[in-house]
Amino acid sequence: MKKYLFPITVLLIFALFACNRPTLELVQQVEQSRQQPYSENLDYTLTDDDYNTIATVGLSAAENAQDSAACKSIKVYHSFGYNRPAAKFVPPFLGYKFPALDSGSYVRVTYNYDNTYIFTQDEQIILPNSAYSDLGLSHNYFDANHSPDELIPQWLNSQDDYSDFSRLLVRYLYQDTSGQFEARISYFERDPATGWYHPDVYMLTDQDYEDVAPNTDVAQHHYFNADYPPNTYVAALLKVRFPYAVAGDQKAVIYKYYDKALQYHYNIFTFDGQNWNSISQKTDQFFNDGQRWAFDPTVRFTMSCSDYQIIVSYVQEHYPEYMHPLYNNTEFYYGASSYYCNFDMRLNVRRSHDTLNLLPADDQQAMKVLWDRVVEAINIMLEIKYPDAQPEVYGVPVYYYVTFQTYEPPRKTYYVKFRCTDVGKFEPVPQDGSIQYNQYIVPVEQ
Repeated sequence: MKKYLFPITVLLIFALFACNRPTLELVQQVEQSRQQPYSENLDYTLTDDDYNTIATVGLSAAENAQDSAACKSIKVYHSFGYNRPAAKFVPPFLGYKFPALDSGSYVRVTYNYDNTYIFTQDEQIILPNSAYSDLGLSHNYFDANHSPDELIPQWLNSQDDYSDFSRLLVRYLYQDTSGQFEARISYFERDPATGWYHPDVYMLTDQDYEDVAPNTDVAQHHYFNADYPPNTYVAALLKVRFPYAVAGDQKAVIYKYYDKALQYHYNIFTFDGQNWNSISQKTDQFFNDGQRWAFDPTVRFTMSCSDYQIIVSYVQEHYPEYMHPLYNNTEFYYGASSYYCNFDMRLNVRRSHDTLNLLPADDQQAMKVLWDRVVEAINIMLEIKYPDAQPEVYGVPVYYYVTFQTYEPPRKTYYVKFRCTDVGKFEPVPQDGSIQYNQYIVPVEQ
């Protein structure tokens, strides 16, 4: 028996390797396939390690001191914000994180957003002596009988130099009731429709800095810095100053911060029922064009019943003759219904409720009018729903893809594309594959 043991063993070992060879090749193929470019849509939430990676990647590509400072802030605070936009620093990270994702891929990234706004030097002004006389004062200061918060907006509204600003810090002289003079600073915002006004803002006093961080540089110099982060200390201060706050309460705060020079920061803190916090969750979309990742501010949504009601309410105000005689959730000018959550495109129904006889007698022409009205109605809905929509975000044009439903019958789904052309203004964009009656409306395959 022994003389056959060696040949049998050799055969068994050979057979074992022969059987495993395809398995090894398969493993290699699988590993290679993982690196093959492919397209996919993903949702991803940044982790603490991701912020560190983003900061490291960003520092290696920093073009100036501002970029380097922004990356350091990302690493310290694990968040993005006004001076460290996700739109700029997330795309390089996605190339590192998802090397196999190729052209046509989208990643919706959820991240921490710090609401801090840093005032520029141009946004900090000293009220000139002429302003006091312009306001009818016989002296170059305000007092208890001449409120700066009421009078300064009047002066700002009369000055063309500040018509392009949205916020300002204004320094002025004030005489208190004891006759003592002191330099004060107040915050003002500009409403595009009504002009400058003094909003409800809590501006930290010297005593606030001393109370929240006693026996520290904060108490001594009356400002925060990297060693004493404002988000932590301001949150603690608000808990003391506003003990009766309830969940959902917000407080706008202005405080001083030192980073090589004295800065003024503006932030909005929200109370969650236990703590005040200025960090919120935000989600932005990024796309791969085959060469690189880029920020994509495109808005995509399917109209909800409340969106149709926006249109119904508009008709109730502007075309009351076209409202349903019994229900306030349906109208027949645009055909919107928040009850059925669609547009009624049945020509016979629309004709029977065409109170002002606006539809053409020809059926083909009438159907074109109905579809044109759908586009008009969605445009109106967008302007009401997004009054602050911006035409560009970080230099990228903003488009809105709106999906909606009709009843023809049967129930069908379409989408229309709009571009934001100005603040809160939109215009439809012609599309390939559009329907016969309208160049902007595209059917969605079911």
